[in-house]
Amino acid sequence: MGTELMPGVVDTDGRHAAAADHLIPWIEQVVRLGGKTVLEYGCGLGFVSRAFAAVSGRLIGFDIDPDSVAMAGAVLAHGGLGNAEVHHAPVEEIAAAVEAFAGEVDVFLLYAVLEHMSVAERLDVLALARRVVRRDGMIVVCEAPNRLVDWDHHTTQMPFFSQLPEDLALRYARHAPRREFTASMAEAERRGAGEARTALTRWGRGVSYHEFELVFGDLRRHVIACNYDPLLMGVRPVLSDEHRLARTLEEWRPDLPPVFGRDWLDLILSPVAVPGLPAFIRPWPLSTVGSDRVAFNPGEWLEVARDGRLHIELRVPTRELMIGVVPDARDVEVSVRGWGRGRGRTVSAAAASGRPGDPRFVTLHLPSPERELDLFIDREAWVNFVGYRA
Repeated sequence: MGTELMPGVVDTDGRHAAAADHLIPWIEQVVRLGGKTVLEYGCGLGFVSRAFAAVSGRLIGFDIDPDSVAMAGAVLAHGGLGNAEVHHAPVEEIAAAVEAFAGEVDVFLLYAVLEHMSVAERLDVLALARRVVRRDGMIVVCEAPNRLVDWDHHTTQMPFFSQLPEDLALRYARHAPRREFTASMAEAERRGAGEARTALTRWGRGVSYHEFELVFGDLRRHVIACNYDPLLMGVRPVLSDEHRLARTLEEWRPDLPPVFGRDWLDLILSPVAVPGLPAFIRPWPLSTVGSDRVAFNPGEWLEVARDGRLHIELRVPTRELMIGVVPDARDVEVSVRGWGRGRGRTVSAAAASGRPGDPRFVTLHLPSPERELDLFIDREAWVNFVGYRA
């Protein structure tokens, strides 16, 4: 499986397809890439680079690994993309090499790269992005694992590892079930403590809002797009640990953009503060309070009976809902009744089709702002997400 980008080179992780089919359309809701200059910091093998070069005016890639840069150049050339250039620069020289393009860059792209840096390197590259990108440009972060979720999907495939301090993580790494990781770490330890620390960093550790807040300050004034978005839900399914984290952040940091409660961080930032506060899709903490024939299942989704009623009480009124529903049928209709001006009557409904048992998302637009609503589904189904624009 995967996409063959040139003879013998297959994108088995689906990075190129995810970028081309989902992340680029999501980005282009904010900035059209046609004619723009994109600088990709950490271009790797060029799979993502090729997707961005195909739609942008110019693609500039940098990476610290010369073998990866050579492969990226071949992948881009095979695609006939003459608007792309890739450069190798060692760790100690890459910042200066990138800064030479200051003022030329419309989009500074950090795709699946922040997690492979030390904390100091992350802070430096985020600050570098602010200096290099045009004042009216964008900094795009994609596919960075969130250290605050329970499960380390990225590196060790065990719970809580991303939250461990480095010294403890180094000692505990041998317990990971991922054998290629433990073998690599054991080999690095034999070369010395410094090599082990570098290996752990380069394998990848979680990122969170803390690094972004240190560099940008008030994130409400800089984050302009989040990944609770209909265009991304196909590659960013809602997980149970995200529900738990969302509840915690809703209680303690409701000021944060909702992306920082997700398993993967995909966000777009402005290098300068923007006026006003963007209206994001925010997760409603799933609840059965005030509902009829609704219950939690073991995966922390809500089971709604065919004649069930899910009561939704939001923090603020909204005119837009996004509902994630998993029915055991091809077709399903979701509707809501209002408690405000629309009290007792259906204020919005939408139908969705898909394969039975697969999640699908419907967006409901309300004629007037509503804070309390009742949700109905025309057949038994699970609800795995309720989001509202606020």
